[in-house]
Amino acid sequence: MNISKPAATVLLIFVVLILAHSAYSLFQGNFRQATFMLPLLVVFYVFGIARQRHDAEDDDEDSDFDDDEQP
Repeated sequence: MNISKPAATVLLIFVVLILAHSAYSLFQGNFRQATFMLPLLVVFYVFGIARQRHDAEDDDEDSDFDDDEQP
């Protein structure tokens, strides 16, 4: 997955803040508030996996072109 370093840093900070908020809410006894951000984390995961598979397919296609060009 090719993502720029600043974008990866912002995403990492955002995910850590979400997890910290969820952990704090669980300790306070607010289960509904703790699980409120779960769908957002699932979206991050799904798009990350989809992008990783897309990048892997692009790498496979690039290597196919390199093999055809050799004499």
